[in-house]
Amino acid sequence: MRICIVGASGYIGSKIVSYLKKKNHLIAVTKKKNIKNKIFLNGINKLIIGNIRNKSTISKIIKAKPEIIIYTISLNHHDSEKNINHSIDVNVKPLLSLCKNLKKIKRFKKIIYFSTMQVYGKINSGDLVRENYPIKLQNIYALTHNMCEKILNHLYFAQGLLSTSIRLSNSYGYPELKTCNCWWLVLNELCKMAKKEKKIVLKSDGTPLRDFISLDDVVKLVAILIRSKRNHKKIINLASGRTYSIIELAKLVVNNKYFKKTNIPIYFSNGTKYLKSKNHPIVNKKFKIDTSNLRKLGFKNNQKIEVGIFDLLKKI
Repeated sequence: MRICIVGASGYIGSKIVSYLKKKNHLIAVTKKKNIKNKIFLNGINKLIIGNIRNKSTISKIIKAKPEIIIYTISLNHHDSEKNINHSIDVNVKPLLSLCKNLKKIKRFKKIIYFSTMQVYGKINSGDLVRENYPIKLQNIYALTHNMCEKILNHLYFAQGLLSTSIRLSNSYGYPELKTCNCWWLVLNELCKMAKKEKKIVLKSDGTPLRDFISLDDVVKLVAILIRSKRNHKKIINLASGRTYSIIELAKLVVNNKYFKKTNIPIYFSNGTKYLKSKNHPIVNKKFKIDTSNLRKLGFKNNQKIEVGIFDLLKKI
């Protein structure tokens, strides 16, 4: 199958490339000119180097005649908040421009778009988050992703474009390429801090809640969506279905079998040391992200977070 990964040198895109390239004709799109990883490049059938905001890059994608496009490009949360106009220029307009040209490809099947669970905003304690959970756009990052979801929905009715938007929770895992900027991600950052600095310093009081899913499981869902014929015009939550507080996550890291008997202390943002017998942060009743639509597709979240943390610590 002819598959195009837009954002092929990014954190998620590069993992998808490595997972799919053995059995597919891969078209990799990246703006990075100097990818030196020969193992990564081996198996890519066509490499398109260019900015997705340029018409020439979109033209090259169309000429390559992909059957499926996996779209992973977006500014990160921090950069998206700097300027709304720039964020729309980068996060939204290129997707619209690309999709409007896809009708030129006779055998094009569908586009898989990576969105974010941040479109739900602050989730209420104890809630079960299904795909129809109320949208609360509390930042520019979420706004632009929701705009893209709506564009894809519109284009289904306007020109029959099939698509699936993946609302991703919090991913983690070692990057496929060392150039990937992924060490600001919560679990990646905690693991790196524990291994390199022999301590963890939280940026909060430890009570924020998150759902974490490994990069390995992310690419497994992508492979399922490529094969599936029943996923058009859908939005899917991609999560593990297990919610952790940040302090629970930090404890999973320092108590991981990788460290054996090494004592890794945890500190709160105010400098206070976490003690097992005292100062436990009060965590409200946890929300849970519903994963029933994933199970209907045949997806199973097989990797336990303890195993994922161990693998990450080994590679750092």
